[in-house]
Formats: sequence, structure tokens, C-alpha cells
Amino acid sequence: MLAFSKIITALILPPGIFILILFLCLIFLIKKKYLITKIIIISTILLIYLLSIEPIKNLLVLPLENEYPALNRNIKYTDIDFIVILGGGTIAASPEEENKSVLATASTKRTLYGARLHHITKKPIIISGGIVFKKDKSEPEALVAKKFLIELGIHPSKIKIEANSRNTWENAKEIKNNFAPDKILLVTSAYHMPRSVFCFKENGIETIPCPTDYMGTRTNYNFESFFPRAGNLGGSYIALKEYLGYLYYKIRYEIIFPKFGS
Repeated sequence: MLAFSKIITALILPPGIFILILFLCLIFLIKKKYLITKIIIISTILLIYLLSIEPIKNLLVLPLENEYPALNRNIKYTDIDFIVILGGGTIAASPEEENKSVLATASTKRTLYGARLHHITKKPIIISGGIVFKKDKSEPEALVAKKFLIELGIHPSKIKIEANSRNTWENAKEIKNNFAPDKILLVTSAYHMPRSVFCFKENGIETIPCPTDYMGTRTNYNFESFFPRAGNLGGSYIALKEYLGYLYYKIRYEIIFPKFGS
């Protein structure tokens, strides 16, 4: 099921969808259906442009990031059990770490923010993240993040790991089964927070969102904002993936299998 969902996601989101569209155009060209081919090509050019500019990226990203406000650090969070940090990917065989795995950008930002919250609250940390698909020299993300936290000066006794989960639902389910927390501070990227909060609440864990790693632009636009850029296309892709993942979880765990978590 996990592999199937990854394949579907790769095909219906950029850039996979553009490859399928171009393949469709090739078929229409072979069949000499020139008018429909022109319409598809023009529509695809427009779609690529729109997804690659800052205003459209923000239109997709900001509703996700604004769903939950940034954490109010003036509040004393004395009644929480753990700070939970969700993984955001690793880079296997990284040369600067002697070909060992290192945290990807999103994971690094999440882990750093979780470390800051630990220093503020003194609460123990749970790092959640395993290996989605095994690669040569890869290791569970939770183990990589634990090493990073220790290097940041956090005592190993304050760090617990959950290294079996492969997606957000499994993050919540494994933490519930292994640690049974009542209330947590949940650290993940702001765009990923709506789906994450849904998963943890559905698994019976009271959650205080702690969003970080923001992508949306909150300043005024200028003429460069309308230039197509790869970074904006990447942001649009991430946002669309979140909407798709959230919809999938809502359908599967609220409609098809409510309260079963299977």
C-alpha cells in the first residue's frame, strides 16, 4: 500500500504529471490530432508557469502554514509529556559525515527547533522517523537526529526514538503504542502541521502544534515575484502533496476505517 501511494503521488503531482501530459501529446501527434495537442501544450505551459511563481505558491502554501499559529513561548508548558519531532528526510552516504546519513533541510530545521523547545521547557524529546525504502548506507532518521541532538548538547537520557514509522500516520500510531503520551508539543514543518495534528488527534494524543520551517512569503510582491523559479515549483509541489495526503487520511481514517487506525 505504501509503495502504491508513493507511485500514485509521483504520477499525479509535478513533475510526473507533466511527463504523462507530454506522453499524451505524443499519442495525439501520432494520431494527427493537432488541435487538441496544441490546447494541451498551451494549457501545460500556463500550468507550469503558474505553479512556478511566488503568488501561486503562496496561494497553496499559506493556508496550510496559517492553520496553526506559532507557539507562544511565554506560556509554561508544564503539563506536557514529550516534545515530539517528526522526521523530514535524510541524505544517505553524505561525504561530510564520512558517507553516513545526515538530516535533510526540513529535518534539520525541525530538530533544531525541537532542541530549542527542550532548552525552554526541559521536557524529554521523542524523535519519530524510520526508513521508508531501504537504501545502501541509510539508517533510520530517528537515529540520525538523535546523534545531532547529542552534538547540540542534549543529554542522551532526554532523547527517545521511534524508528519504525514510514509516514505521518505511523508516526502517531507508533508513538501512541510505545510511549502512550497524553499531551505533547508537536514539532514539524508548518505546511505539514495540519496533516500531523489530524493523525495525532485521531490516535488519541492531545497535541499542541509547534510549527517551524516556513516556506510561504509574508512580504509584499515585486516584479521578480512573477518570474518562474524552481523553488516556487518545489513549494507548490509540497503544498499539493500535503493537500493530497490530508485528503487521503481523512477519507481512510474518518470515513472508511473510523477510529480503527489500521
